[in-house]
Amino acid sequence: MTEKLLPIGSIIIRKFDSELRKLMIVAYDVKNKSGKTFQYAACSYPEGMMNGDLFVFNQWRIGKILYENKF
Repeated sequence: MTEKLLPIGSIIIRKFDSELRKLMIVAYDVKNKSGKTFQYAACSYPEGMMNGDLFVFNQWRIGKILYENKF
């Protein structure tokens, strides 16, 4: 069974250990430096990409959907 992915541009809250971050989804099916594949890549919201930082994660890490892009 395939999970429905959120559209690019959607804004979510993802739990990072002890802090909450707002992120905007910017890509799907991405690999980290060690070659592990993740469903999503996202940048900080509203700041955008700072120093080229992208956060990679899977669907189960999404804590709350703040905005679902309808494109």
